[in-house]
Amino acid sequence: MSAAGTYRVGRSDFFTPGDLQADADTLDRQVRALDATTDGNMAIPKSLWDSWFAFAGEWDDFYKQHFADNGFFGQLATAFNDSNRDALVSMETRFESYADQLAKYGAALPDGARTGPSSGSGDSLDNQIKSLGLPSLTTIGLVVGIAAGGYFLWKAKP
Repeated sequence: MSAAGTYRVGRSDFFTPGDLQADADTLDRQVRALDATTDGNMAIPKSLWDSWFAFAGEWDDFYKQHFADNGFFGQLATAFNDSNRDALVSMETRFESYADQLAKYGAALPDGARTGPSSGSGDSLDNQIKSLGLPSLTTIGLVVGIAAGGYFLWKAKP
């Protein structure tokens, strides 16, 4: 496979609603393009074709429910639900598997047209805090917890 790059959003990433929408649009174009290459291809085993057809239908339903005709507020609502990001990343990975399998039977996107799944940039909140030279998120949580506990004990004194 020669990938045209990777998706913007991985499992560990912070992202904008537009990033998530762009990844969904990219995957949608690829699913539709690959699906077009399967039409009339008699070399594809029926079990693989049936499985691909089910996946393409599942993708279509997911895309229509969460990303199609999504305005700014729709994108924002979709992005707030991390399960949508996780489901999208999972669909990207499943697409890659189907694309590899279907390519063995001549149903493939042109070289360089596939986008590889993102493994995530590692851009987690903890990493952002560390880049600022602050202690880890766990340490900050412990300090805040101890301070809050001390405050409540102090206020609870008769």
